[in-house]
Amino acid sequence: MDAVAETANLPRVLRAEITLDPLAEIAAKQGAVLIQTANEWSIDCTEVAEVVTNEIRGLEAEAAAWDAQRMKSVRPALDIVRENNEFFWRIIKPREEAAGILRGKVKAWQRLEEARVQEERRQAEETARKARQEAEQVAAVARARAEEEARVARQKAAEADAARRKAEAEGNARAAAAAAAAAAAATAKAEAAIENGNARAEGAIIAAAAATQVMVEAPAVPKGTGVRERWEARLEDRPDAMLRVVRYVAEHPQFIGLLSLNQSAVNKLAASLKNNLQIDGLLVEDAGTLVVKKR
Repeated sequence: MDAVAETANLPRVLRAEITLDPLAEIAAKQGAVLIQTANEWSIDCTEVAEVVTNEIRGLEAEAAAWDAQRMKSVRPALDIVRENNEFFWRIIKPREEAAGILRGKVKAWQRLEEARVQEERRQAEETARKARQEAEQVAAVARARAEEEARVARQKAAEADAARRKAEAEGNARAAAAAAAAAAAATAKAEAAIENGNARAEGAIIAAAAATQVMVEAPAVPKGTGVRERWEARLEDRPDAMLRVVRYVAEHPQFIGLLSLNQSAVNKLAASLKNNLQIDGLLVEDAGTLVVKKR
């Protein structure tokens, strides 16, 4: 394929080469004078109104003629811009669409990854909860056993103390000393049982906590990408959604910026109903303009 054929479908290049009517520059300099003259007119009688009407007619005719020349001048440039847009959009649009498809696939994969990590975290937390529950049961059994051992030891201590008091009352010093020693030993055994039971209970809980720490990896993210939050709000899928928003704004005026007046629809109502359009907050008036017929 030759070079001419390869470039046959390429758009034309826009060049800044515009030839204007020699009078255009003169007309462009008259703008300020025309505005000043219009501001200086004072209409106080029918004759002056007729003169001004003719002036309006002439100005609008000149504006229409210059607008026609403007379109004649810019149309080639507009055609070239249109051709370039059509050509390059055929290049750009498919790539943007393909990138959008792939972006959607990555986001869908990331959602699956997040769901997988959440499920793993849930399972790990459930395992940890069960381990803590079992450790608490072991601890409760250890404390109960220690309390029972301590109860038996305290009972023996109480019996030994009773024997000591009886021996002392009978004047048997040797028996009283032996009973006192037995009571002290039993009391120490009771205290040791409680301490050992608490230690076993605490050890079971600490071991369970250390063995069941929830360690779950974060969702995978492709290199060079990130997740940017973009919160949006839209109307609910219900017939009265807009009405509910309007009611809320009416009760909370600080959100009035959420609503905007449909000026086109209001103007159509005003044109149809005229003064019969009575809505609190709307000013209905005839904003008609002067119509000057061409001769």
